[in-house]
Amino acid sequence: MELSRLPASDGKDAILETLTQAGAVVVEDIFDRSMLRRCWDELAGKRAGHGPGPTIPGEENEVFWGRNTIRFASLAQHSDAFIEIMLTPLVKEVADSFLEEVGDDYWMNTAQFIGIGPGEPAQELHRDNDLWQRVCEWAWPKMPELSFNTLFPFHCVTDEMGATRVVPGSHRWNERKRRPDPAETVPAEMEAGSVLFYSGYTFHGGGHNRTKDQWRYAVQMSFNAGWLTPEEAHPLAVTRERALGLPRRAQRLLGWRSYLPGGDGGYDRLWVKDYEDILAGEA
Repeated sequence: MELSRLPASDGKDAILETLTQAGAVVVEDIFDRSMLRRCWDELAGKRAGHGPGPTIPGEENEVFWGRNTIRFASLAQHSDAFIEIMLTPLVKEVADSFLEEVGDDYWMNTAQFIGIGPGEPAQELHRDNDLWQRVCEWAWPKMPELSFNTLFPFHCVTDEMGATRVVPGSHRWNERKRRPDPAETVPAEMEAGSVLFYSGYTFHGGGHNRTKDQWRYAVQMSFNAGWLTPEEAHPLAVTRERALGLPRRAQRLLGWRSYLPGGDGGYDRLWVKDYEDILAGEA
């Protein structure tokens, strides 16, 4: 089995159809490479301050995080190019349609820089929607999509370098406790400028970096239904001063605007301050 691939020029409908059927799809040539280089350069200070391994001790954390893997978040605070990536029109179009069943509004869940170092074993296969495992348990298997997930590299990524492993079709498994066999996985090999779109129910995990001296650098960027708590507390990661200078949609995604269950035309609002939008009366 191979991972489905489509050029960005095929558009939202073709991408959404493949994503819905297979649970994952690589979309090629969606991001400008100069924008990725700017993002890489703007995150240089953050990279310099983060060594490999988890910040929270414990065997389980070390295994899942990766002992020779660099991870950090708060990307929106430190990179203007990341904001451009986050607001890419085709990403919005696919996310809007993919999450429309659970509401007209959604948050950014997290944006995490991940550098998998030489020799790092394969990560445990997992589902991102298990962040909200109680919701999944209550309604399984008749579940709407809860999150829209993406992964994009800064350079050409091969299987040998630790390309993310994906289990196509696993988003439709009826058995909640079924676990995948590593033999069912396929590598999401990609060039810079491409992105992996995948369902939050699709099993995946970072691959084994079998090289001696090469790092695999990528960003996992995901969005979740607005009535779920995001993994990353963006209003604590992105300062008010920074938020005020961002486009309104970026403010909304990062929790610096209120959540509108019925969309922009609705009256209901959540995540408010004195019943008003968090930034009411400001830019």
